Amino acid sequence: MRITTLVRQPWCALAIAVLATLPALGDPAKLAAGQAFPPVEAESTSGTHVVLPADAHGGPFVAIFGFSQKAGEASAKWSHALYGSLPSGVAIYAVADLSHVPGLFRGFAISGIRREASPAQPEHRDHVLILTHANVWSQIVPSGSDDDAVIVAVDKTGVITDIERRAFSSAAASEFAKSIAAQR
Repeated sequence: MRITTLVRQPWCALAIAVLATLPALGDPAKLAAGQAFPPVEAESTSGTHVVLPADAHGGPFVAIFGFSQKAGEASAKWSHALYGSLPSGVAIYAVADLSHVPGLFRGFAISGIRREASPAQPEHRDHVLILTHANVWSQIVPSGSDDDAVIVAVDKTGVITDIERRAFSSAAASEFAKSIAAQR
């Protein structure tokens, strides 16, 4: 079969169109300070549907993402350290990304997160979010160790003021809280 005959086939035209768009798709751009915070839809550990930034009710917030079990542990440490040290009115959301967890084990993971979600502080249960659907968050946050949490500070207009992937330490949490306080 000659090439000109092959190109006239409907499936071939479709294949060429799909292949032509692949380079344009590429990797999603990384988030950075100064950009709008993309919407996150998730379920809280109390079972409510949460959409950020809309459910932050026009206030500033910090979203702390964990993309692995170790990063989830780091995220919890960040959350606990920041609760008492951020200025009043700044909400904190801990976001566990379980989209990569196989369905068979996802229920166990969700149960564990719900059990650990601030049992002494039930008012915070709406601020621990679980992502279970496929999403691109793990692709658009800064690169780094999968064991580190990703901390995103967002102002009251929904614009990212700081975003970083960082290992937890008390000093790092204190430094981050001071930088948020300085922005207000």
